Amino acid sequence: MTFIEGYLLYRFKPSHVSEFAYCSKAFWLHYHGLTLYRENNDIQLGRAEHAQKNEESRNPWVKYDKREGDILVEFVKGAEGNIEGKRHQLLVYLLRGGFHYGEVRLTNNKDVLSKVTDSDEEILSLRNHLEAMMVCSSLEKPPETPYGLKCQRCSFRDYCWVG
Repeated sequence: MTFIEGYLLYRFKPSHVSEFAYCSKAFWLHYHGLTLYRENNDIQLGRAEHAQKNEESRNPWVKYDKREGDILVEFVKGAEGNIEGKRHQLLVYLLRGGFHYGEVRLTNNKDVLSKVTDSDEEILSLRNHLEAMMVCSSLEKPPETPYGLKCQRCSFRDYCWVG
């Protein structure tokens, strides 16, 4: 890993990596300190579940499983949306932890949504994603994004679209 890749890997929180894939404006707002998550019921439920599971392990959404002589990292999420963002987020966990394989799974039925490895192709995709995040985070104001279905459930909806 080069210095630049290492710098980019630790520049953002793993949750920012997924959030940027979902909505660059929400990422920018959150990155620059605006947090409206308390108003969203889905976020409140997720935080309550996270707090309950946090008693069981350090990071309740990442589980480690020994298979075929190597460690498989299971990244457990509650919904199917934003698969590419979740893949990039898991790859950040893999690279930071020195692991090679991972799977994005759902909490309710344990279906595997996606498999992730630390291949050169996946690392290049993540690097491009992180570089785009650097550009976005350095903007003076949030990027313009089109209104869509995802906006209806977003805690930033009123900030972005009302007024």
